[in-house]
Amino acid sequence: MVITMNIQKLTYFVSVADNLSFTIAANECHIAQTAMSRQIANMEKELGVKLFERDNRHVSLTNEGKEFYWYAMNMLETYREAVGRMDMIMHGDKYNLKIGIGPYESLLLAPLLKDFQVRFPQIDLSCLQFNYEQLSRQLMSGTIDLMLCIDHCADRAQNFHSFVINRGHWGVIGPAEHPLSKQKELSHHDLTGETIITMTEYNYDNYVRNLEAKGAFPKCFIRVNSYAAKLLFVQAGSGLAFAPGFVEQNLPKDIHFIRLKENIDSNFVCAYPRRKRNKTFLNFVEFLEAQTGRTFEQDPM
Repeated sequence: MVITMNIQKLTYFVSVADNLSFTIAANECHIAQTAMSRQIANMEKELGVKLFERDNRHVSLTNEGKEFYWYAMNMLETYREAVGRMDMIMHGDKYNLKIGIGPYESLLLAPLLKDFQVRFPQIDLSCLQFNYEQLSRQLMSGTIDLMLCIDHCADRAQNFHSFVINRGHWGVIGPAEHPLSKQKELSHHDLTGETIITMTEYNYDNYVRNLEAKGAFPKCFIRVNSYAAKLLFVQAGSGLAFAPGFVEQNLPKDIHFIRLKENIDSNFVCAYPRRKRNKTFLNFVEFLEAQTGRTFEQDPM
């Protein structure tokens, strides 16, 4: 199958999807309605799926159209970011640092940003959040300059250095009314028979086996792809979830943090490519060093 999709076609598709009207979308994109209909029909032919259900009165996205919409929005956003970045470079703004974070790390980064921006106002910071599997790929592709992440995410990257920025104790978060939330500490065994809300992205079977090896035999699992979704399900009373200790001070009042007796051997690190020499990058890492008391490595020139 040969795909000749381009940014303009994606823009047409998103406009129709947002407006659920070929007429409004055509006006928005400054083309004739017949041309808009033809462009969407060509996209459907190229993809081999129907993107819209339409009759003389109504337009709606098909299930395939809803899924394609998510990808189209992400591709357009990436394109706009790239164009914006090139414009900044063209106008002489070369002091840019792209930081990648995982689901939890905004809570580690937030206290540092204000001081860093006061010390280095000339540096244009941007921050992109991904799940851990995506995050390591973004570092290796050069989309981000460095990442703050859990150590198993850094282990998946290649040709990198890292240093620990948080060794905090792990625990379990649960709704305030849950019986286990009244305890000061929990063992993994206490989680037997409970529903666990997890963001596991890699090998789910290994995750379950590791829990069982520690004495935890949960009743079932609810899988989510973000910390916000994890909090949502915990708050709804759907189950319990593992979380690093540094989230405790930011939890809603109706969610409690209970320390684990057997700590989870996972630290949070700053990871970055080897032989990184950009001055802006060094300013940030040295600042992070000073805040955490760690030392980062550099390869010899």
